[in-house]
Amino acid sequence: MPYRLFVRWAMLASFPVACLTLGCSQANPEAPVVPVAGKVLFEGKPLGRGVITFMPRAGGPSAQGTIQQGAITDVVTVSDISRRSGLVAGEHQVTIRAGAGSLDGDIGMREHIPDVYNSIQKSPLSVVIGPESDNAFEFQLTMDPASANVVALGQDP
Repeated sequence: MPYRLFVRWAMLASFPVACLTLGCSQANPEAPVVPVAGKVLFEGKPLGRGVITFMPRAGGPSAQGTIQQGAITDVVTVSDISRRSGLVAGEHQVTIRAGAGSLDGDIGMREHIPDVYNSIQKSPLSVVIGPESDNAFEFQLTMDPASANVVALGQDP
């Protein structure tokens, strides 16, 4: 049960900050959303738990999901008038927040991955969400953020 509290607290705490940072532009709050899936690795190992945030570069409603055993789950887009599963299509800046327990099982909110991944201004992570494509990604985080990588999964070359 402490994990569920961690996720709820982290999502509630970080979403308003994200909205204030970029603004919850509601140019089209009811734009269609598409499912997204994927995984998050840190130094080659699945990130145990955390929160992932997707911020549309063109404005519009942001989305957040949870990270459990490296898998991205429960991604929802929240606008002033709705809460929907998935993301709006387009390019998104991505931030990832992980607690101390993400790799070793301890419970806590202290960051153990570089802070740059949790900064909308500094995060090297971004994805393009297609309106009809297979939106699955592997986020490969490292201690050196310049070496971080995002790989599209399940797409034909």
